[in-house]
Amino acid sequence: TGHELGSGRSCVPGKIELKKETSSLFTPEPFSKEEFERNFQPEILESTSIETLVDIIIEVPEIRIELYDNAEIDDDTISVYLNKNLLLYKKRLTDKALIVDITAIQGVDYELIMYAENLGKIPPNTSLMIINAGEIKHEIRISSTRQKSASVKFRYKKPVEPPIP
Repeated sequence: TGHELGSGRSCVPGKIELKKETSSLFTPEPFSKEEFERNFQPEILESTSIETLVDIIIEVPEIRIELYDNAEIDDDTISVYLNKNLLLYKKRLTDKALIVDITAIQGVDYELIMYAENLGKIPPNTSLMIINAGEIKHEIRISSTRQKSASVKFRYKKPVEPPIP
């Protein structure tokens, strides 16, 4: 017997059929928690030089960052850090965006670092980063190697409103 959720009304008896699937219908995570803890080494950023490509002032707190493989899709894999905190771990770049949404705090400096986990089939590891901040869109082409990571710095600063005459 059963009832409708919320109303408590009885459901008409019916037939339930269960079937075992031979393989999972869910997309597996690319790594387990144990693998992540075993492989994640925050000091990895200390062993690579970081090149700042651009420093941006953002006028809205809500920021969407999209990452795509640039040019040819060749299995480039990246990890992304915000102020040295891991956001994306060993994600493959494709023609579909990897998306990071950030709510920025006014006056805080942010550094987004793209670390090349591999160089893909065609070195170096290249990506297109699109930063959407309100009406403004920034497109940045990034190139990273195992020795050099690229970063984008930004800061949220409310625009100054002109005084009312």
